[in-house]
Amino acid sequence: MIKFDFKENCYQCGACVNVCPKKAISFGKNDISGGLIPNIDMNKCIDCKLCEKVCPHIVHGDNNQVLECKIGYTVEEKKSLSSSGGIFYGIAKKFIDNGDYVCGCILDDQLNVRHVVSNELSIISKMQGSKYVKSDITNIYTELLNILKTNKKVLFCGTPCQVKAVENYFYKYRENLFLISLICHGCPPKKSFSSYIEYVELKYKKKIEKIEFRNKNPKKKQFVITFSDNSKKHLWSNQSSYMVSFSKITEKTCYDGYCDFKRNYCGDLLIGDAHGYRGNLKNNYSFLSYVICLSEKGKSLINNSSFVFNDIDFKYILSYQPFLTKGLEKFNFYSEFFKDLNGYNWRDKLIKYKVLNPTKDFLYKIGIYGFLIKMKEKIKR
Repeated sequence: MIKFDFKENCYQCGACVNVCPKKAISFGKNDISGGLIPNIDMNKCIDCKLCEKVCPHIVHGDNNQVLECKIGYTVEEKKSLSSSGGIFYGIAKKFIDNGDYVCGCILDDQLNVRHVVSNELSIISKMQGSKYVKSDITNIYTELLNILKTNKKVLFCGTPCQVKAVENYFYKYRENLFLISLICHGCPPKKSFSSYIEYVELKYKKKIEKIEFRNKNPKKKQFVITFSDNSKKHLWSNQSSYMVSFSKITEKTCYDGYCDFKRNYCGDLLIGDAHGYRGNLKNNYSFLSYVICLSEKGKSLINNSSFVFNDIDFKYILSYQPFLTKGLEKFNFYSEFFKDLNGYNWRDKLIKYKVLNPTKDFLYKIGIYGFLIKMKEKIKR
């Protein structure tokens, strides 16, 4: 029987709920941050230990080593919808073209962040772009199983803990299952995102239709809110209270010492933004991705004419992607913050619990914070 502190260490992947043959495990009452907490009915449990075998917190070792590293981008037309180099889309399109399936994260019409399975390019496009929210993967296991049983190939993309859950669950079908892990910077809980949505809708007195967390248009601000009347609100990432707060208000399992997947990589590929790159690859730097191959299958995924790559050293990537080796700093007011939080008081609570610095926020808004930082760096020199 699976047994540990679910409130502290559960990744909320739903693998245990789906694998239990007696339906002894269910998601009980959500925790204070909106997270899903497993509930075990001991009267139904037969101690088969299948839940232990699929749990990414219990089984998270024996992962692949770094084989080679690349930096690059895709030349596919729809790369602009991706947050960086469009590597996921380039691989996913090949799966769709071959009649196979892709499972990835979307922001649906109800503003829920969840994983879906599809063999349609129109849905794959919705999987592109970063979503700075915890994605729900609890309902994809049955659909993936039915597809894998037909001998079709499936590409799954998600955070390392999600990838490990899927890998554990479908170990019998690993030959046709291809796994891409994202370089994870933490996942804010559902309540954080829903409170922010409520706050914005109350402030502007209209419904939100869509949110783009990282729009790539270089002439426009990255964080874009589209309302139901088709009006838009454009913000730089450092002007959005949600984007400023997400690295602090995150799932507990994302904290340093809690996440099991720092220096412990899983899947076939590990991909993320090419922060810091100043090489000779001819493309806009913000449109590049780091690609870390963790298996021979991973290397085969990027053997694709739609990609432009240069080799790069893994140590170079580590110097600009610190979250490959460490988690986020623990937010000591986690419980107090979420007990108090709602859409009406979103901004007030960010300030109260020192997530948002009002002075810094004001300097961002009037456009001089960046200038002050540069001046400070010059003085230090």
